[in-house]
Amino acid sequence: MLFLHNGCAVEKTPSELYQIKDGLLLQLTDVPSSLDSKTEKYVYDQNRNLKLMEDIWNGRKVSELEMRYDEKGFLISIQRKSDAAKAHYFEDRTLKAIYSFY
Repeated sequence: MLFLHNGCAVEKTPSELYQIKDGLLLQLTDVPSSLDSKTEKYVYDQNRNLKLMEDIWNGRKVSELEMRYDEKGFLISIQRKSDAAKAHYFEDRTLKAIYSFY
């Protein structure tokens, strides 16, 4: 599946390749002609919840997000892990989700 970014003309070459299986996005990749190759890989659990996302630049994994869910399927945390904190965007951190029901 190919998509153009907003503002790109229809005649232009698509900028990203999307790999989808069973309705789930598995991989998002820059087209092979890109100078700075970037790939995002997605892994899901048996309940179709996203559990892992990896960012790969020029063949090197630079960061990943790991999602955790409770026994009812609610997202409870997202943890960022990176090989090297190159910029603020890649700082390792954990976000915890708290739910309130009324």
